[in-house]
Amino acid sequence: MFAGCMTSQGYMSYAECDLAVLERVFVLLGAPGCGKSSLISRVAENMCERGFDVELWQGTDASGGAEGVVIPELKAAVVDAGFQEYIRPQNPGVVEEIYNLGDCWEQETLSAKREEIKRLGQELKRGLKREAGLLALYQQGREKLYAAAGILLSEQEVEDICTALAREVFAVRHVQVRRFFAEALTAGGLQSCAQEISACCSRRYLLSGDAAPVLARLAEQAAELGHSVDIYYSYIAPERPVLLILPGLSVALADAALVDLSPLYHDELIHLASSDMVEKLTEVLESGELINAREEASKAVREAAAKRGELAACYTEAMDFKQVAALGSHILSELWQMAAEQEH
Repeated sequence: MFAGCMTSQGYMSYAECDLAVLERVFVLLGAPGCGKSSLISRVAENMCERGFDVELWQGTDASGGAEGVVIPELKAAVVDAGFQEYIRPQNPGVVEEIYNLGDCWEQETLSAKREEIKRLGQELKRGLKREAGLLALYQQGREKLYAAAGILLSEQEVEDICTALAREVFAVRHVQVRRFFAEALTAGGLQSCAQEISACCSRRYLLSGDAAPVLARLAEQAAELGHSVDIYYSYIAPERPVLLILPGLSVALADAALVDLSPLYHDELIHLASSDMVEKLTEVLESGELINAREEASKAVREAAAKRGELAACYTEAMDFKQVAALGSHILSELWQMAAEQEH
């Protein structure tokens, strides 16, 4: 899943909210290329080998590395605090343990690249700003098309649909609300985790049409009725939910237009607009100016990823990865100790 990504409103992350319910968080600080993603992946693989379920937070840059791993059974996580957007620890020393990988680099080697690092940092900052602007233009075009197509739902239509679905879906009570992104524009193109996340649910409802207001209202109703719900948002419009997972009920409700979302035999398709209207809208969305806008945004993502890669190379050259490996071993020993104490 994507805990954070670049959106039309700039970089956004729900990581802090999702970490707030945990009891132990190992926070990794450091620049690109310091080995944070490799350390996180090592922890994830090790805990899987020991029989624990893990949730892997995926990065969106060219490396595609991990930005975090959560071990729900231990209520613990290891996360990259972010080079551009830092996670702000709320209870350092009590819940969060902070590790600065900057302690593992050779300052003399790094200082020799001082001007190059400063230049690449500024270029990366400008590239990310351009990326957000292009995504905003793309989103504005989509909104105009939705309005012109007459596909947007009225408040009463949303209320009626949600009332009917709520009666059918909600049953057991257990509240925890978490937020993620179902899709992200990455250096490798548009990627979605919606199919993988929702395929294991015993029931899936695919909403064809203006799904966001229905999903937003259903998420509110789920929490009010005492259900845990994972809310996944669109990278284009981060206020618009595109997927709900109710883990306690093994139910998923998704926008049928999500990229790479393939229907399964047990899915229930709910039409929020006529099939003709949805087909016409899809045709328009996949042609003309909007496609050009998305391609320009994708190009900006690739350019920013290339700059980040150059910046990472500067830091990688200066790193003592033996120290990073030792840090990873320390974190793993802490997690193993937590698991041993839990067994007792």
